[in-house]
Amino acid sequence: MILDNENGKASRYLSKFAQLIRITLNQSSKSFISLHNTIDYLQRYLEMEQIRTNNFKYTIETDNELTPEDIYMPPMLIQPLIENAIWHGELPEHEIMQINIRFQKQENKLLCIVEDNGIGIEASLKKKEDTLSHHSLGIANIRQRIQVLNEKYNLHSTLNIEDKSTLSLGTGTIATLLLPIKNTDS
Repeated sequence: MILDNENGKASRYLSKFAQLIRITLNQSSKSFISLHNTIDYLQRYLEMEQIRTNNFKYTIETDNELTPEDIYMPPMLIQPLIENAIWHGELPEHEIMQINIRFQKQENKLLCIVEDNGIGIEASLKKKEDTLSHHSLGIANIRQRIQVLNEKYNLHSTLNIEDKSTLSLGTGTIATLLLPIKNTDS
């Protein structure tokens, strides 16, 4: 943006980026944060990404049965899923990707769903194989964190990532994170 002489845009981006870094540093020292804070963080991240690129729209929905201020979850588990959709699910030029983020109650579990209509995880991985030997760390890091959290806090959390084409749902990816509903930050 700076090189393209888009100074106003660059300034807004840097301001949002600085806010995001402050929140990230604050949340990184906590084992659990409220769903409300998670949603606020995601909105800030998505607003920042929309300054950089306007090739996607998004929605964030929360089930009426959930009280975001009273439900706690580990920080930084959802953002990498959204980042993957934005950076790797790219559609052809002039097409807008739709990213839908939903938080639902399923029995006594919190269901976090990130769904997009991009090219899908299978096509994205194939594209990376064709260009460079690329090793994605984001999903591997989430899986490793879930394993550690499950062992440390006995959470029984799971992450499932599926290509929508294998489900006969068109193109895109559905990432589903299942966490127990916690009403405390410890």
